[in-house]
Amino acid sequence: FSKIFIKDYGSRINRYFNSINSNSAEMLDLASSIFTDSDLGMLLKNNDNSKKDISIFKTDNIIDDLDVLMNLDYKIYQSDNILPKVDRATMAYGLEGREPLLDYELIEFIAKIPSSIKYKNNCLKYILKEIVHKNIPKKLLNRPKKGFSISIVDALQNELQKIVDFYFSDDFIKKQGLFNEKYIKTIFKRFKKGDLIYANKIWNILIFQLWHDKWIN
Repeated sequence: FSKIFIKDYGSRINRYFNSINSNSAEMLDLASSIFTDSDLGMLLKNNDNSKKDISIFKTDNIIDDLDVLMNLDYKIYQSDNILPKVDRATMAYGLEGREPLLDYELIEFIAKIPSSIKYKNNCLKYILKEIVHKNIPKKLLNRPKKGFSISIVDALQNELQKIVDFYFSDDFIKKQGLFNEKYIKTIFKRFKKGDLIYANKIWNILIFQLWHDKWIN
């Protein structure tokens, strides 16, 4: 796992250097993307080289960089990633989740608080921790964060292997006619040989293939 993280971390550092003149919103977009514009140019068979629409990243009325990133987090990461996962996990067992810290009045209030207080002394969630530390021991709250991550590599190499092989086969890619056959073959071959930096690309293409096969074909 550490090897995968180091390789992926290195690729993201390179993206930052390549976007040194970009604003914070554009840098976040680049750092969180699995495929860069250059990647998409090689991936898509009929690419028109048009720039993707990032209008959602427009934050003209926000000056502070931290507030810009938090604003984007509400619009994208929370609504399109974390919250759907919580909904699926809870409703699958007949539970109904609640997110009290996402109450709109609380969000509006926090948006007015200076960033120097939100992030202080290299401490994330500074205000929240200062409040709860009165009742909960610091050693419980200061533990390493644990997210919702799954072992994508393990899934691709084991229980999903036959599915992956089918959707990445030369015959299927050629018949589908959407992707550059040479590019797909290259990244898939490298992944098979153990270059796990391509795992996220393989995973995202696989998810698209499953969706496309069910709803478009």
